[in-house]
Amino acid sequence: MKNSFALIVIFAVAGVASADFTYVYGPGESFGAKTLFGSDSILVAGGWGMSLTLGNSAYGRIESTTPLGAYLGAGIWEGGIWGLDAGASSTLEVFGGEIDDLDVWNSARLWLYAGRVNTLQSAQTGSPHIDLFCKAGYSFNAGTGMLTGTWGNDSAFSIKLVNMSGYTPTIDNINFIIVPEPASVILLGLGGVIWAARRRRLA
Repeated sequence: MKNSFALIVIFAVAGVASADFTYVYGPGESFGAKTLFGSDSILVAGGWGMSLTLGNSAYGRIESTTPLGAYLGAGIWEGGIWGLDAGASSTLEVFGGEIDDLDVWNSARLWLYAGRVNTLQSAQTGSPHIDLFCKAGYSFNAGTGMLTGTWGNDSAFSIKLVNMSGYTPTIDNINFIIVPEPASVILLGLGGVIWAARRRRLA
């Protein structure tokens, strides 16, 4: 388990314009089972779906979802995102919403700022591929696999970490970045800067 230095940086709280995304799903809109390839991008700001897969160099930004709901039958669940996979060289940022199962594969990068994530597993090796922004005092129970703590926005998280055989244990694939007070200096603005920089590199 690693504990990074306190990040002391001030960003303007600015989101990314929806026009910058290939797909945008607002309040109540469902994307069903969706897979992104190439450099496609998706913004989920109130929407929901059964599954979302990011391949190639795709980018996903989850700002909010409807709450994880109930089973509708025929293998369909409502609300939230029930399965979210980031693979290949994709990038995923989670600022909120509710995700049941979040998987990170290959060289994908994941930034976690807030929201509900029930389970998190990674099939990766080498240096950490997951940055998790939280308050000091998080804890990990190796016996149960539960990671608990407080996001930078003062909401609590409880995430079940699942290991994949042959890969770095998920807890060791996480770089914990301690959010200073006030918490508001870190959240959406940082994501906007990262996305803008990434778009410049791809241009």
